[in-house]
Amino acid sequence: RRDLLSHAVTAANQQHRHRRRIFVELSDAGTVGWGEVSPLEETVLGDPSFDDVYSELAHVALLNVSTIWSREGVAPRWSRVAALARNSAPSRWAHAAIEMAILDWELQRSNVSLAEQWETNVMNVHEMNTVSLLDPPSSWHVSDRARRLRVKTSFGVDVNQSFEALGALSLPVLLDFNASARSSDEVLRQLVAFDTHVEVVAVEQPFAPGDLISHAQLAQLSPVAVSLDESVRSVLDVRRIARYEAASLVCVKPARVGGVAVARSMLETATALGLRTYVGGFFESPLARHTHRTLAALVSAEPSDVGSSELDSESPYSQRPTGIGHFPVLSEQEVQAAVHVS
Repeated sequence: RRDLLSHAVTAANQQHRHRRRIFVELSDAGTVGWGEVSPLEETVLGDPSFDDVYSELAHVALLNVSTIWSREGVAPRWSRVAALARNSAPSRWAHAAIEMAILDWELQRSNVSLAEQWETNVMNVHEMNTVSLLDPPSSWHVSDRARRLRVKTSFGVDVNQSFEALGALSLPVLLDFNASARSSDEVLRQLVAFDTHVEVVAVEQPFAPGDLISHAQLAQLSPVAVSLDESVRSVLDVRRIARYEAASLVCVKPARVGGVAVARSMLETATALGLRTYVGGFFESPLARHTHRTLAALVSAEPSDVGSSELDSESPYSQRPTGIGHFPVLSEQEVQAAVHVS
């Protein structure tokens, strides 16, 4: 399914205008569970393209899970699915979708919601919204529920034109470079420009994902926290970030790391190591967004990217009181295009 976002957001390396979604439906014994991932259109900073994830899911991951199910006579537990993934980005994304579907199916079968199962209150989560200095402020859309802004930026951006709009919103700002900064001096110059105008609480992923040294050097110089996003893909990454003091915040995106089981472990590890955490996403539908919101509530994350992705048309999704709580309403064409594995 392709959903058109109601407000485009331009990052240093791409524009987010629409999102294609991959849904996994698990149906057995009269119970249906749903999972979702919403990959980027093209490969960017280590995240796989839509086509790569879809191919992995259709031709490898679903068949492997089906084989295990047939051999063992029962679906693998949701928390086991991440261990079945191969060591590749498309495989982690594919298994994240399967994991969510099995989790939802297990919850539906037990007639409980994810929040009830995890004994947490999703209303306690503070939301973070995203806007971009590469877009005119007139195109920004910020929810009344937002408690922090992720502000996309890049080298050479004229930050002065944004002061009035950001000041009017009166929200703390996280400056997201998407690995586009060329030096610490460049990052520090943007921070100086914002000083006295806007409250900047952190800079996110200014340098390349694997470059912990440059981030650690910036962290020693920066008057605000350094956060890492694209650098955070495993528990080992979290441990290295803490060891080298490369950041004091980490953003964990469940689809990127292989699902909510791995994400939960990473978030808990980060907290134990003294790192602050927040949950990120890829403009997913209400299905995945609610899963991530519940995860953020469970680990007491900072303001997280778990609010609704505003769409440019009526949202074709429904709610139910148990399980994850949301599922897509598929058109006849979407049903006919589905890959079936039994």
